[in-house]
Amino acid sequence: MATMTVPEHDEPASAYGRATAAMAERIPVRVCESSGAASRSVAAEIADLIRTKAARGEPAVLGLATGSTPVGVYDELVRLHREEKLS
Repeated sequence: MATMTVPEHDEPASAYGRATAAMAERIPVRVCESSGAASRSVAAEIADLIRTKAARGEPAVLGLATGSTPVGVYDELVRLHREEKLS
């Protein structure tokens, strides 16, 4: 992962500084065939986190978004809980 020095103030002072900062950031991106596939992929990643934390005896604390966009992810997490005993 790339690192960069963050200025003491909130944003770089110039457009060049903002563009340079944006180019230094690398965000993993996964392209899925459908929204359902994306929801399952994200839910699987969350489930892996929950299971990993549980195996270490640690709680998994999730901050979940509201609105309709993440509903497919939440539906899949509920399914995993019911069918695979995710907790």
